[in-house]
Amino acid sequence: MSISSPLPSLSYRDSSIIGPVGSPSPLLTPEQQVDEESTPSLPGIQEEYHVLHYYPPINLLDPMPLLLMNYTQTIPTHDVDDIQALSFHRTVFGPLKSTRTPAQSAQSLFVDYVVDKKMALHFLLAVAHSELSLYYNNGLVLPQKSYLHFDQGTKLLRYASTPRGPTDHVNMMLSFLYMYMFWMRRDQPVPQKLRELSRTVVDYVRTYKVDELCTNDDVNLFSETFAAGLLIPDQVLLARIFTYLYDRDGFCSFFGCGGSFATFVNDDYSKRRKIWRLSRTAFLLFPEENGLPSDSLPEVHEAAILELYFMLITIHHEINIYSQTGCLHRYGDERRLKEYLDELKKEYSCIFSLVANSEPLNTCHASLMECVTVTFFYALQIYLHRSCKSAFGTDPVPEEVNCALSSLVTAAYSAVALGPIQLLERFQWSLFIGGVETRDPVHREWIITHLSDPALRRVFQLVQDAKRHSPVTMHSVRRIVDGEPR
Repeated sequence: MSISSPLPSLSYRDSSIIGPVGSPSPLLTPEQQVDEESTPSLPGIQEEYHVLHYYPPINLLDPMPLLLMNYTQTIPTHDVDDIQALSFHRTVFGPLKSTRTPAQSAQSLFVDYVVDKKMALHFLLAVAHSELSLYYNNGLVLPQKSYLHFDQGTKLLRYASTPRGPTDHVNMMLSFLYMYMFWMRRDQPVPQKLRELSRTVVDYVRTYKVDELCTNDDVNLFSETFAAGLLIPDQVLLARIFTYLYDRDGFCSFFGCGGSFATFVNDDYSKRRKIWRLSRTAFLLFPEENGLPSDSLPEVHEAAILELYFMLITIHHEINIYSQTGCLHRYGDERRLKEYLDELKKEYSCIFSLVANSEPLNTCHASLMECVTVTFFYALQIYLHRSCKSAFGTDPVPEEVNCALSSLVTAAYSAVALGPIQLLERFQWSLFIGGVETRDPVHREWIITHLSDPALRRVFQLVQDAKRHSPVTMHSVRRIVDGEPR
């Protein structure tokens, strides 16, 4: 079964745009191209959306010109073709973004479903060429092939509103996801583009009720086709993509970039839980031809770890909201949220105990995912305390912050010893929090060594520069990201 929705009728300002699309020559930025051609738009959503990220109703494709590339510097990549870039994404990049085995990483899974979706494939190749360049330490100058694929993808995204058939939600949602992945891996976040992207995803999901498709109870997970691992139901795949978009948008919100979609998802607890649980079934559908891999966890135990991890992602965005508005969306006040974190630590005490006492040579030692999750937990405790007016690393340092920082460093050391962590964003973010909080030069130097995310590393450097002149609060961090004077 294919999940799709009929498109609303369209009105074009300039029908000449429905022509052949070629590579720009000479190479123009898409902003320059937008000046030369009009963009189709869908009728706007008139219903107001009353959340903390309120914005006026907009046409679904209105933000798209703002999402286009503005990089005029590119580097040639003559020796790397698209097949090589795609292979790199599946076999190297995808597994590095997951604690799962390569065949079971979500990014590798998505590749199987994107190869016949032209628009999403262009965005995927833009990411793949860019990441391959970063992997080989070619710096942050964008590869030309990455630029060209992103340009082609954005053109197809404009044309996706053409009423020639039902909307392919997997194609659209994967395209949004790869756009997040692309913009978040620049040397610093691109706030305006990420904000527009976040609002666009909210509009798309609400227009086509994608969230309701992901909570449909009609999915048969036990048919022979699905049980054989031959095909994952569309609703399950869409729920997995939906969950990744939620994760990406909430992560961006920390910087003051985006957050509209994460807030939209947080608004409905029941629906969020349903989508999360359905998305988890994607990994129950993989055939295990040779039994469980040696480094895998029993499914029940792994489910408990991932359940805690997902709850922490939700809390992360709640703190983002609190940090930017002074109000907590669900938990009432800071004290209640602290109590909730304490309750989670008690409920999942076996995980925290295992990480705290883990030694690589022990018969029973913590997994990489457990260490990442516990590191993330302690970073959230520090972030909650420093989320508003309290400056990072300033006296008096509460005992709970000192304890959280010490535990964060311990868990982070264990994680680094267990496996690759350079593309695990929540872990990288946790290192960032530990780095801006600690006053221990040894710990700070170790964190700098392992802080590999380009955006986080750049912001960390700017924060360290700013701290030489005055204390740095979260408000200061977001001003730095926005490029405002410190």
